[in-house]
Amino acid sequence: MTLVNSTAVNPQMIRLCSALSTLGGAEMVNRGTRILTAVALSRMLGPQDFGIAAIVLTSSEFIRIFTQTGIGARIISASALELDRVCHAAHRLNYILYGAILVAQLALAWPIAMAYGDRSIAALIAVMALPYALFPAASVQVYRVQRQLRMSATAVMSIILISGDNLLAALFAFAGFGLWSIAIPKLIVALAWVLGYRKLDNWRPTTKPDVAILRDTWKFGRTVLFTELVSALRLQGDKLILGQLIGLSLLGTYYFAFNAGLGITSALITACSAALLPYFTNLPSGAAVKTRFIKATALLYVLLLPIFALQIGLAPWYVPIVFGQKWANTVPLMMVLCASGMPFVLWRATSMLLRTVGKPAFEFRFTLALTVVSLACLCVTAHFGLFAIATAQLVINLIFCPIFAFITLKYLSKEASYV
Repeated sequence: MTLVNSTAVNPQMIRLCSALSTLGGAEMVNRGTRILTAVALSRMLGPQDFGIAAIVLTSSEFIRIFTQTGIGARIISASALELDRVCHAAHRLNYILYGAILVAQLALAWPIAMAYGDRSIAALIAVMALPYALFPAASVQVYRVQRQLRMSATAVMSIILISGDNLLAALFAFAGFGLWSIAIPKLIVALAWVLGYRKLDNWRPTTKPDVAILRDTWKFGRTVLFTELVSALRLQGDKLILGQLIGLSLLGTYYFAFNAGLGITSALITACSAALLPYFTNLPSGAAVKTRFIKATALLYVLLLPIFALQIGLAPWYVPIVFGQKWANTVPLMMVLCASGMPFVLWRATSMLLRTVGKPAFEFRFTLALTVVSLACLCVTAHFGLFAIATAQLVINLIFCPIFAFITLKYLSKEASYV
């Protein structure tokens, strides 16, 4: 009731509610199409194929993290006077970064395939690298649209990119394309996504970037990048490690449970947390940090907890029906993995707060600690089965996420102003 009353008189909370509803609704559409894709793949592929898909997608996701530089947050938080200069710097940096990522993924495709003993992995990873040649053309426009709080446009573009990929993947899977159904659609939707954002925002580079702004933007983005890399190692590295420790078939079982459980809710968390960046800008003082953070995080939990509860509670019924009886034994594993996402809501909100106020280094230190503990625990629990792995990760998240939020709020509340 307090949250509702504060929203009724607070324009910022009204905008946040609107943004969360819009982005959350778009992500629900995306999750619905993802379920359709999961159904198609689960019925057309076996555990061995799922193991290969896990390696391909995990490798691509880990390399993709190099795009998460925080440059977007820098565009959103820039003042009106420096915005154009920041955009020019971001444009140049993104072409350098995406070009390097494209070359790196192509170069790593064959070594990764050899490491897991399947040559088909190389071709799949190579094709999934091609969208990086397109993304820089719209990378600035994405965050200019978010800065303008055009969340409806952002939601539509999210649906085009993610739901388009999911629907095409399901179509290709039912058409008999096998593992290629996870790679080819990504190139198709990437082109549509770039064209769409370039039409939504007419900004184009007109001058060379200012060297000082370029250096400042990269310095900020570099710290966020290191944080995202470490976070990716925690969230995606488990599949790469398990592929070596337990084999592709068991990895396929784990990957299915991960996608059907945490994979669906984690994407929803990430999408909704993007709405927090504008909400956390221009904090009047350190004392306002705690109030604004608690309201935003409470609103996130109000929206997301019912989804977690439904997914966990209904899993024993819908998994065998929707995905097939052969995956019924993954239900307990899937439920625990899904539950481990609940404390991650708190972690993600805290991360967005730190990036908005220009303190990404603080986030990096905590993310590094969590990653080291998570992967070390993974190596130990891998000898006791998949359920032990998932349970250990749930316990770690329940301990680390509240500590991270508490220490962050205590740290930020000391500042006089963030304007």
